[in-house]
Amino acid sequence: MSDEGRVAVIADGSHGLGFETARRLAGRGVIVILASADGLVGKAAADKLQSEGLNVRFHPLDMTRSDGILKLRQWLAANLGRLDILIKYPDNQRAAAPDGILNVALDTLRERIEASAFGALRLTQELLPLMESGGWGRIVHVGAGAGQLNRMAPDHAADRLDAAVLHALTAMIGAATAQRSVRVNAVDADISETPNERLIDRDAMAEASESIVQAALMSDHGPNGCLLRAGEVVDW
Repeated sequence: MSDEGRVAVIADGSHGLGFETARRLAGRGVIVILASADGLVGKAAADKLQSEGLNVRFHPLDMTRSDGILKLRQWLAANLGRLDILIKYPDNQRAAAPDGILNVALDTLRERIEASAFGALRLTQELLPLMESGGWGRIVHVGAGAGQLNRMAPDHAADRLDAAVLHALTAMIGAATAQRSVRVNAVDADISETPNERLIDRDAMAEASESIVQAALMSDHGPNGCLLRAGEVVDW
């Protein structure tokens, strides 16, 4: 099928780069669900895109709770009957302090990875069957550049370890779906993400969001289980 009528869930696409990605996907005829734990911000973002004539809806989602993800799947099945695209953004509300690996608190690491990388795994485990029932799917993990092993550094330990775990999950899920009609990749957007759009370079955000859209709509012959930067596969 064409992109028209596909269904995408973006978690969390209520601000910044996620918001721009939602706008671009919806502009290509994709039905976009903005899923966020912040109901006020998420609904306001969906309303703004709806005012532009785009088919965008809000749905509450707390990725630390399996029952919240189950409710999202049930809502998708009952109201849209399908899911084609799943995009997972970093949880910026839980951004960790820039502590180095030798002094970072283990509780900080645990909370960060639980909310972000493990949240991505919960989403995939719950929503992948809905993708497979439709015979087509794309999963995109965004913001993984900090965990690239050949560029690893000791600072921002929680962010880097979270991203490294997400890398491993991406490769493993990609291997598990290699013989299916689903493609799973991580995208290094190469942009400093923030809830405040005024702090983001607009040209950089436009370029980064387009690379995410390309990963979300790639052909069946595209890469799987890889890290992408500017549309090209790079080393983990």
